[in-house]
Amino acid sequence: MQNWKEASDFEKIQFQAILGFLSHRPQLITFLFSPLHPRLREAPEKIVFNSGDFCSSDQILVRLALNLWCNHGPISVHELFGLDSEVFANALNAIKILGPKPCNRFNELIQKSQGN
Repeated sequence: MQNWKEASDFEKIQFQAILGFLSHRPQLITFLFSPLHPRLREAPEKIVFNSGDFCSSDQILVRLALNLWCNHGPISVHELFGLDSEVFANALNAIKILGPKPCNRFNELIQKSQGN
């Protein structure tokens, strides 16, 4: 996934931001994303439905990832409070990276990813 050839620069940044809070749960990354293309493995609604048997914190992480990737996966800020403190901090960092005025951070991450 990190070697998606067709991914736009912004999709790469989105994926890296999401990876930041899912890195401790690699199975969620493979559950969510296609290994070959910069897209979800299935429709967002189906992903949410199929995550129904996951523990509550994994369900929250799946919905947060979907929300950050494609604005799907309703989640409230209050739900994030139930996450482990490190995962919570990483989730907030992902929101910060993709949040308002992402251009400066976006450009910084692009330069970093290109080895500059």
